[in-house]
Amino acid sequence: MARDDVSVDDLLACLAGRPCADLDWTALVDFAHQQGLSTALAATLSRVPGVPPAALRSLAAAADQNALRNLRIVEQVSSCFRVLNEAGIRSVVFKGGGLVLSSEFFRRHRMLADIDLLVEPSDVDKAVDALGRKGYRAVALGQDHAPYILVRDDQVAAIDLHVQLPGPKAFNCTSQLMANAVELAKFGTTIRVPSIAYAVYINVIHDDFHMGYYFRKMWSLKHVADIFLLQAAGIAVNWRQVSDLARNTAALRAVAALEAVTSPEPSDRTMSTRLETAIRDLRMRSPWLGQALTAVNLARALVSPERDLRKVALDTIRSRVPG
Repeated sequence: MARDDVSVDDLLACLAGRPCADLDWTALVDFAHQQGLSTALAATLSRVPGVPPAALRSLAAAADQNALRNLRIVEQVSSCFRVLNEAGIRSVVFKGGGLVLSSEFFRRHRMLADIDLLVEPSDVDKAVDALGRKGYRAVALGQDHAPYILVRDDQVAAIDLHVQLPGPKAFNCTSQLMANAVELAKFGTTIRVPSIAYAVYINVIHDDFHMGYYFRKMWSLKHVADIFLLQAAGIAVNWRQVSDLARNTAALRAVAALEAVTSPEPSDRTMSTRLETAIRDLRMRSPWLGQALTAVNLARALVSPERDLRKVALDTIRSRVPG
């Protein structure tokens, strides 16, 4: 008999291609839609025996619609690259947009809310001007890492214009990415995207140290799904390369935790990584633990011997205290 509810654990198991036997598939599909992950499940469950045809049809329909939307986004981003390349502005599209532009598989199965575009700080005004001549209007965001959002009414997605990757400077890899972005001759121009190792690392730093998930002990389901989608597409993640990008111990722990939750044979089997993964799993299924866990982990970080982690914890506290 099927259970009448679904959980984050159920969703993660399905993303890994290992659904529980007693799932309420209607509830699961609804939950996946709510989380923006129905298109990812369309990929990870497509070859799993025992999935009801009605559930597969619903997931496939979502993926079909997403592919059409993403095709328009690909055309939009390609036109932006042509403009920026002609103006001599080096740019990189990252996060989900980088995956979608790199792979037809991701074009169908990865949902996008917006486009994240990185330029050199010295080029930001030139980029705003060049794209402004193509009808984009700039709205100031007031954020150090992303000063502008660019919008055009006839385009599908807004563009977050970055001069630095999200996350503390002591953790991120902005300069390395700009120097080592992968160049692809596609769509009538040259586009630049992160390598797979950079793409994974950027998401880790965004989630754990920009959004604060390291202290809140949460997973970004969207970015966990990205790893399972890479596996479904037959694209290997070289976790050693991802770890090599980490600039301190806290970042290494965050990378190891993501590998542990997405890999059947993680390279790091230490007790600390197992404990980190177990705590995050518990937090995801027990939202009521959120405030207490966050307070405890921020307090621990403030007395950590790791200077970078202490600073991030202090900045996180300051950002949440009024005044």
